[in-house]
Amino acid sequence: MKVLHLDTGGEWRGGQQQLLHLAEHMPESVVLLPHGPLLDRLRERGVSTLRWAGALRGVWQLRRLIVATGADLVAAHTSQAHQAAWLAGAKVVVHRRVDFVPHRRSAWKYRYPIGFVAVSGAVGRVLQCSGVPEERIAIVPDGVVLPRVNRAATSGAVRLLAVGALVPHKGHEDLVRAMSLLPESFHLRVAGDGPERTSLERLARSLGVEHRIRWLGWCSDLTGEWAQATLVVHPSREEGLGQSVVEAMGAGVPVVATCAGGLAELIDDRTGWSVPPRDPSSLALAIRRAIEEPTEAFARAQNAQERAVTYSVNRMVEGTLRAYRRFLSRPIRSDGQPVY
Repeated sequence: MKVLHLDTGGEWRGGQQQLLHLAEHMPESVVLLPHGPLLDRLRERGVSTLRWAGALRGVWQLRRLIVATGADLVAAHTSQAHQAAWLAGAKVVVHRRVDFVPHRRSAWKYRYPIGFVAVSGAVGRVLQCSGVPEERIAIVPDGVVLPRVNRAATSGAVRLLAVGALVPHKGHEDLVRAMSLLPESFHLRVAGDGPERTSLERLARSLGVEHRIRWLGWCSDLTGEWAQATLVVHPSREEGLGQSVVEAMGAGVPVVATCAGGLAELIDDRTGWSVPPRDPSSLALAIRRAIEEPTEAFARAQNAQERAVTYSVNRMVEGTLRAYRRFLSRPIRSDGQPVY
């Protein structure tokens, strides 16, 4: 199977990590994307890559590439890629990682792909509510390379860790507010960067907790953080799945997370502490409970570690290829839509 992957973003986040895994395991694939961290990593691994021309020029570029490469389908990994693949007349499979409901003005885009690969059951349900038939959806969770960590014994100050881009839907504002409800001995380290950093730092100062929060920026290697963290906190307001949560589970770190989107498929009463999104008080209460019940935290972390093992890269790749083959096996109508 020849697949042309298209990612029009230039960042390095969970979706780009999954695309890197896919491309490494699909030797006949070609990845089209702009300059950025993913492009550099793909080239280091010898994956066939091309620079994305962008906007309308990119549509003509995509049309030519489909013919030149004999691609069986185009895998769209961003919203702009989805639109460009449709305009290029491709057989397109959309990778969907977010759990928010699409705006009604973009509903037309969801009629044409031959299939959708959803990162969680929660994302799959959102697609169905948007009018996508269940038969056109495949649930394929992220594949994660679990960190090898020697957990260090911690004493004294509680070391909380949050991992994620500093964007509104990740809920860091709620976590900063929760910090103002926690004892002085609770300290937070935030791994990630983004446009919300300045406003979050300002909020921390206004609440008098800035001395207990350290902003680490983007981190290429979190091994040391996993080893030293007392507890991982993931306060997302919307979340397709939560790749960093799987990594924390695999590292054996206890987790407190919201039940937003696919997080509810990872964290429950056996594997951590789950709280409603946008609720700093509940978040602070769960953090305190996890710290005050170390035996229970250890037991839940062990259960979480067992669950994390099922989120392997091989399983993700096999599930994605199986979905591609299933979608391609469906006949296509004269208007370009798949028959179901």
